[in-house]
Amino acid sequence: MVYLCEPPLILLRDTFSVSASLHHRRNDLLALYSNYRQGTVSLILTQRGYSIPQVRGTVRRLTMNVAMVVPAHNAEAWIRRAINSALNQTVRPAELIVVDDGSTDDTARMVRQYGEEVVYVHQENAGPSVARNRGIDLARSEWIAFLDADDEWLPHKTERQLRVLEDNPDLRWCVAAVCRRGRNSAAPYSPPLRPARDGSNQTRVGYFSAVLKRAQFITSGFIIHRSLLEESGGFDPEMRGGEDVDLWCRIALQHPLIGYCSEPCWIYHQDNPGSAHRRAAGCRDLPVKSFCRNMRLAMKLGPEVAGAFRPYARKKVLDSLLRKAARECRISRATLDEANQLFPLEVYEKVLLRSVAVMPKAIASKIAGRLRDVVAL
Repeated sequence: MVYLCEPPLILLRDTFSVSASLHHRRNDLLALYSNYRQGTVSLILTQRGYSIPQVRGTVRRLTMNVAMVVPAHNAEAWIRRAINSALNQTVRPAELIVVDDGSTDDTARMVRQYGEEVVYVHQENAGPSVARNRGIDLARSEWIAFLDADDEWLPHKTERQLRVLEDNPDLRWCVAAVCRRGRNSAAPYSPPLRPARDGSNQTRVGYFSAVLKRAQFITSGFIIHRSLLEESGGFDPEMRGGEDVDLWCRIALQHPLIGYCSEPCWIYHQDNPGSAHRRAAGCRDLPVKSFCRNMRLAMKLGPEVAGAFRPYARKKVLDSLLRKAARECRISRATLDEANQLFPLEVYEKVLLRSVAVMPKAIASKIAGRLRDVVAL
């Protein structure tokens, strides 16, 4: 099978093979000519210094340009792993953009080693939201894919997601399942959603119903059409934790269906003790505020939208309340009052929270962790 993208990127599979330099050195590709004849294509590839023979095969044209956006802060230990995983895609992104969010280590030198293959831009430290928004602004492609600097795409990630989007042309965003990997282990992290009742593969799901089934939709697994990012306003620059979930909720309120690759397509590495997720874990004020704000937006959009969003939002708010009761995070009194107004607690939930709050901290954390998974809302 021959895959074509614009600008010209090539994947020859099964029948054909081409030198690795053709896959990994697109700057050496000087010309690509195609002639279509009843589902076949003739390719004449001219590469610097020599010619590659003509080959023939069935064509599948991938016309969706994708830009990869990577926010990086002190990522010298991981950034090459992330970039290499994008360069090694079977269908490589048209643009690779790294936004250095005020790094003080050797991140800049690591990225600049890739030359013209990677667009590098530096900014004063402003958080991942601002860095991702700047990368979106710099990108020229229709589709934006996100990759955190300490994560890694598997080689088929872009190809699989573009296939889902081509098969579902009405969808404007897609997410891929993920594997989690610690320092010395690898384990499945995102269990595939249950297949449709007719036995077919489930490549389109409702966002809120899927995450309620505990599907892990995480930033490095997303490809999103630029129009959705512009419509929703992008990442909230005030948030340095939970900013991704906040944006996905705003998009899902307007576009509830999302493409889904149940096959794991990327790796969530847990070897970065300074990740943004860990740095933001101490304060849950802005994430809880975002669920309250989005709940008010859902109510304005109508009862059907509000009904789809409320169970997920309520679960996430109660998750934060349990963390606060276990003394794992802070939430202001004003935010607690707003959350209680929009998501009033049942009597048994109040009793659970009070019970956790008087337990020793170590025990409270364990109990809260279990309750977050089993409390029925």
